[in-house]
Amino acid sequence: MSLTGGNIDNSLQTIIDNTNPKTTLDIGHAAANARLNRIEGHSTFIMTTTRTNIGTVYMANSALPGSLDLTFPPSARTMSIASTSANDTGAGTGAVAVLIQGLDVNYKILEEVIVLTGQTEVDTVGTYLRINGLQVVSAGSGQFNDGNIFISDDTDTFVAGVPQTRVYCSIEVGWNLSMSSFRTVPANHQWLLLHTDVVSDATAAKPLFWEFCGIFTAAPTAPVKFLELITAGSETYINESTIMPEKTDILMKTKAASTTIDRATLWFHFLDVDLLLNPTS
Repeated sequence: MSLTGGNIDNSLQTIIDNTNPKTTLDIGHAAANARLNRIEGHSTFIMTTTRTNIGTVYMANSALPGSLDLTFPPSARTMSIASTSANDTGAGTGAVAVLIQGLDVNYKILEEVIVLTGQTEVDTVGTYLRINGLQVVSAGSGQFNDGNIFISDDTDTFVAGVPQTRVYCSIEVGWNLSMSSFRTVPANHQWLLLHTDVVSDATAAKPLFWEFCGIFTAAPTAPVKFLELITAGSETYINESTIMPEKTDILMKTKAASTTIDRATLWFHFLDVDLLLNPTS
């Protein structure tokens, strides 16, 4: 199966052909049609990342404990998940159950729901090569996760709910949803980065750097990498030509130029094309 950009181009044209009025390429209309499932096998999603207390070293734009940075699992592994709060448990007032969204050893989509036991880690049934996201799907009277929720593999040691060696994904207190800046394109899928929105407390005197990198693990093409310098509180970047083939690892990191940035949130808007439903010719 071909993994060239032509498949994405054809998919976008298919969306446009089903968009009225039929004019020049309009990313907004294309994304809207995909989001409403008007075109089979096309959908959109937003990769949201956020980080606080951003220093002068590039790190994942995610909420993480201490000096730990996000990483990708080196192989398919059983995962362990825990919270820093004893209230995040089946009988507690915080998060009760979390949906793990990941990929198996063949990069195929794999998901399961885990009932939390507070600060004590719970192992997954499946083995995961990648973790793409976490989502609280059930909660107690508080309606939100009371602690930070972290996922690592079952070889790591957790102390008070915090892994000591590595983190693959996390949910910040009260968010109910991970803001992970590491994602991987599933097998038989292609992603097209449409545009990026950035909100931070950066200024011309206190700039923020963000780095986006796609590491292609299957396609015979060089990695895509671009850097941006943020000097305003809110900015948007158009990235219509950035195509991510299947099995691409996506990394997004930030750093401050000199003075610590309080918080930066970035929204990456993607078009997802299922190649099994839209095979290349």
